Amino acid sequence: MKDKRTVILIVLVLLAVMAGGFTIISHAVDSRRKASAGAVSDSEETAGTDEAKETGTENGTLPDGESGAEEETVSSSESAAESGTYEETTQPEETTQQEEITQPEETTRQEETTQPAVTTQPAATTQPAEPETESRTEQETTRPAEPSTEEETQSGAEEIRAAAVIAIDAGHQGKGNYEQEPVGPGASETKAKVSSGTQGVSTGVPEYDLTLEISLKLKEEFLSRGYEVVMIRETNDVNLSNKERAEIANEAEADVFLRIHADGSENRSANGASALYPSESNPYVAYLSEASKKLSEEVVNHLCEETGARNRGAVVRDDMSGINWCEVPVTIIEMGFMTNPEEDEKMQTEEYQDKIVKGICDGVEAYLNSR
Repeated sequence: MKDKRTVILIVLVLLAVMAGGFTIISHAVDSRRKASAGAVSDSEETAGTDEAKETGTENGTLPDGESGAEEETVSSSESAAESGTYEETTQPEETTQQEEITQPEETTRQEETTQPAVTTQPAATTQPAEPETESRTEQETTRPAEPSTEEETQSGAEEIRAAAVIAIDAGHQGKGNYEQEPVGPGASETKAKVSSGTQGVSTGVPEYDLTLEISLKLKEEFLSRGYEVVMIRETNDVNLSNKERAEIANEAEADVFLRIHADGSENRSANGASALYPSESNPYVAYLSEASKKLSEEVVNHLCEETGARNRGAVVRDDMSGINWCEVPVTIIEMGFMTNPEEDEKMQTEEYQDKIVKGICDGVEAYLNSR
């Protein structure tokens, strides 16, 4: 009994082994057949299609008219899955293709996005606006500024002329007054109130006539230029001391006080023009020194430039009562030496007098414009 059982068991085991081997062998054969069918279908599309139709007809899975491409894909996928080659070959190729396709698309998109940005940047900049701004600035500021500056200068000069008061004193008078008066406020020193002055060595013309003639011409010239004029005297028949003359100019609040004189010397060769003003240490009118000096310099410089006379410059004098009683900028103009025959004769000519007048007026204007 035991031997029979043993034999039966052995037979069963062999049958089982044989059955398993057959299954494995049939599985391998089926896989090889399917792989061969897939290879043939890739190389020979028509033959593969016919075989697929025959196989499908035999299995009853494909209806008439369908190509069997779906089964080929499935069988290929199954065989590839068994061999493990689908993921190693196909997927990297798909990924590579996607990257190769996608990257150009991304680049193209970037280029499409960037190019308009580059194009719009110049449009957004204000380069075209800069020339317009510059041209507008030139039109609105530079070009109008030139005429407006000239107009302002002209209007400013007109305002100065309209507001400025010029006091003119023709030095001396027909008959001198030799009574004494202080040379300055609170001074113990005294001088004659006024003298008749010198006279021309060649022409014999007295100084008081020459100074009055020049002063009247100055009046007309200043009035023609738009200034207000205050005349200390307009005739020789007056009796006004140097103190009183200064007080007239002070009361008029003159911007400029011109005292017209001619010089004299024992030396007949002495010549030229000068202008006298108080020093900074003047005990009476030191505060007028700076303005009076500027006024004197402008007047004598312009007078000599116009006439060609020797320029003796601006000269400090603190002993002149006609200066020391002033409260306004003052200068004593010595037009030339009446003791010099040549200069004496020149100062009696109409042409030379007109030059003196113009030079004095130009000097006063230069002073007023510089304040």
